Amino acid sequence: MKARGKEEEHLIQEIEKFCFKTMPLGKRRNIQLNFINSIDPFLMQLVIVPFVVIVLGVVAAILTKRVFVGPIVTLLLYLLYEIWSSLYYYPESGMSLTLFIIIYPFITFIISGVADKHGEKD
Repeated sequence: MKARGKEEEHLIQEIEKFCFKTMPLGKRRNIQLNFINSIDPFLMQLVIVPFVVIVLGVVAAILTKRVFVGPIVTLLLYLLYEIWSSLYYYPESGMSLTLFIIIYPFITFIISGVADKHGEKD
């Protein structure tokens, strides 16, 4: 085995400091929250979260071959996001729900229905 020099040892130690395996849990949470805080809430609620919950709902509907499963999955996932975002961004005002909790499952239902009809033709 080759002996490591001081510079190489120092570099390895610096890399390990930034590795999640060596970080305490509280520090990991701070990094995750900093990432969440760096995303604009408007972008998060109107682009990122809808895309994720609708895609997961449609995938669930396709995998189970039942159209109604997709909107239920989307509803539950978006409800969890709504609860979390209300309590995280506005803890003093309590929980509030938006109209998107109805719109996104409806969109998922339409896409799941189209995917189901397309799957029947094949």
